[in-house]
Amino acid sequence: MKKSINLWAFPYPDKMSLRECLQLAKDAGFDGIELNYDLESDLSPKAGTREFEAIRKMADEIGIAI
Repeated sequence: MKKSINLWAFPYPDKMSLRECLQLAKDAGFDGIELNYDLESDLSPKAGTREFEAIRKMADEIGIAI
């Protein structure tokens, strides 16, 4: 069984960057993280394919599933 955590468990984006959240989740032993699509963050309608691919690459580098 894999365990994951939702991005809402972190003080994102007010106090932590997306990279910091992904890394902290990995360091805490989680296998994956559920990202939240919203209106004002890195995962918003303002983002496009390039930004989403960069997020995927960042998660892969950290070693955490989305």
